Amino acid sequence: MANGDIMFFFLDDFFINLCVIITLTVLYVPLRSKLKIADRPFWQKGIIDGVLCGLNSVMLIIFSIEVAEGALVDLRFIPIMLIILLEGLFPAIIASIVVIAGRFIIGGMSDFSISAVFLMIALVIGFQLIHKLYQTKMEKKIYIKAVVMIFYSNIVFTITMMFHFQNDYLSLLSFLPIYCFVSFVGGLASLFYVSYLGKTEMLLAKYKEEVSTDFLTGLQNMRSFEKVWGQVVNKAVIKDEKLTILSLDIDQFKQINDTYGHPAGNQILTQFGDILSRNIRSFDMAFRNGGDEFSIVLPNLQY
Repeated sequence: MANGDIMFFFLDDFFINLCVIITLTVLYVPLRSKLKIADRPFWQKGIIDGVLCGLNSVMLIIFSIEVAEGALVDLRFIPIMLIILLEGLFPAIIASIVVIAGRFIIGGMSDFSISAVFLMIALVIGFQLIHKLYQTKMEKKIYIKAVVMIFYSNIVFTITMMFHFQNDYLSLLSFLPIYCFVSFVGGLASLFYVSYLGKTEMLLAKYKEEVSTDFLTGLQNMRSFEKVWGQVVNKAVIKDEKLTILSLDIDQFKQINDTYGHPAGNQILTQFGDILSRNIRSFDMAFRNGGDEFSIVLPNLQY
């Protein structure tokens, strides 16, 4: 097979690695938000993120490229890099344990499997040290850290491969430049997708809140009232509890608008909404139904 054909298949396999990373990321980020993993306790969140991150790296090992007998080349470092950048050290340690176990299961007991242990330890320690150099999470800083981390991972990878290719450096040089190039492209592309999906989730959450919230008073709006009212009625019937609803409006509100203008009327609505919010129980719900009309739902109110 010609060198050009070898290079084509090499790049093709690395492209598959990149597709695996992006696909798993696209699936996990929305699922993580839906399951509210970020709201779980530290240890539980760290274990879940770490295990799933590690399984992502194991998937990359499964789709790895065998450049020599028993020598597998892949982009397993990228999920570890992302988890340290975005979540911290603890889930990265869990992920590295999963990766090491997966490498032994896939490759068995071999020199390359043993070197994978030292490779993961070096990556986690190095990534964490690089991460600590910049404490801010500004977007530009994150990309700078990612570039440094990828560069560091390439150095560690090169040293590891030199140990295994002591008598055949030409074979190492045949794929090392391409590996370094693809690792930079894959690492930065993965970080971009994770950041993009994170921002998308935040915007969706914000839009959902705005759909159910009155922009002026901050109270729930009529759309939210229609949804909540049916739920609290069913709950009251099932639990045989009392349910009270108060309907309120502001007397002569139209006259206030006509006399002092709409800005003054909006200020009164805002202050009235604030009064309602501060004087109801934590589980009561206040709504602005429209105009100067408000309602308060009071579950299980004892007279």
